Amino acid sequence: MLLPLIQRDLAASVATVEWVVTVYLLLVSGLLLSFGRVGDLRGHGRVYMAGFGGVVAGSALCSLASTVGQLIAFRGVQALGGAMIFATSPAILTGSFPAAERGRVLGLQAMPTYLGLTAGPFVGGWLARQYGWPAIFLFNVPVGLIALALSLRFVPRGSRAAKGDRFDWAGAVTFMVGLSALLLALNRGHDWGWLTLRT
Repeated sequence: MLLPLIQRDLAASVATVEWVVTVYLLLVSGLLLSFGRVGDLRGHGRVYMAGFGGVVAGSALCSLASTVGQLIAFRGVQALGGAMIFATSPAILTGSFPAAERGRVLGLQAMPTYLGLTAGPFVGGWLARQYGWPAIFLFNVPVGLIALALSLRFVPRGSRAAKGDRFDWAGAVTFMVGLSALLLALNRGHDWGWLTLRT
């Protein structure tokens, strides 16, 4: 429902508008481990809250996009924030509760996640029909701001790692490039041809 509206309003091709979804999947998947490590080094709470800032900023920018190129770029900003949140939230929960309660807490976290995945297409479709596709992104802004405010109040910042610990830039880049290439081939292989050199 959403992509055809964006394609029409921004005068984009089908292949181009699909990148609105693809760029988010690529960046979130490719950066999860990296931001998890950044959380280990700088504090999971700090990365988590920065992630909400990225989601709010990216969502607001997406709603203002006037070209499909801008929308894809701003979705990238949104994806950076999402990767920070997804990478650090389990560590924050497991570090905040005793071992006996961690299974229950992680299960409680999963419930709204899957509820959102189930209800999201229906809510998003309704918003897009009633108010246009930018409303889907604007909806994230107040939700993200509330979540950020609650995080600032209740989520521990986390401790920084010892000075000797370092971030593995080579490993992070290799993982990001390799996983992105794999996901891109799986996502676009049908259009490119599964046996072509590009795939």
